Amino acid sequence: MKKFTLIIAFLLILPTQVRAADPIFRTLQWKHDTLVLTGENSDPLVNEQISIFRQNVEALKIRDIAMIRFFRDDLDEMDDLSDVNYRGWYNMDANEQRFMERLLQTDNNKFSVALVGKDGELTYVWKDREDRKDKKPPMAVPMGEIFYMIDNPPLKKALQPTKDMEKSK
Repeated sequence: MKKFTLIIAFLLILPTQVRAADPIFRTLQWKHDTLVLTGENSDPLVNEQISIFRQNVEALKIRDIAMIRFFRDDLDEMDDLSDVNYRGWYNMDANEQRFMERLLQTDNNKFSVALVGKDGELTYVWKDREDRKDKKPPMAVPMGEIFYMIDNPPLKKALQPTKDMEKSK
């Protein structure tokens, strides 16, 4: 009877563990972390970020990160920075652009870098916020900060054994 009760309890809990949303980039899910750069080509921050990415291309490739550029009506891989053969959307209409902006929680015409984890979920978005209290000038995202978020995802931390768990073995 105990086993039956446990099975019923497990089945009742299971639906809450299922993903509520589809992955942002289905073809990249479980294969690649993804960085999405948004903003106007004339924006100095965008150009500085691309330069930072290029200076770290080997580290990006070692981590097998998909590099995507989302600008105006195009969403495509930055071929000089990654080699995952992702082919995105071209000539997106306004509804498709708004859909991707909602998923990435950003405006594709303003500077931002969005990190999508291998699970297909939006992990973090770096963007210049106009309501910043420190009033510092906007800056590109340092690769150390990006790599920290990629190399130390919250799920990875949650799955690491604690000292108490190791003692109980």
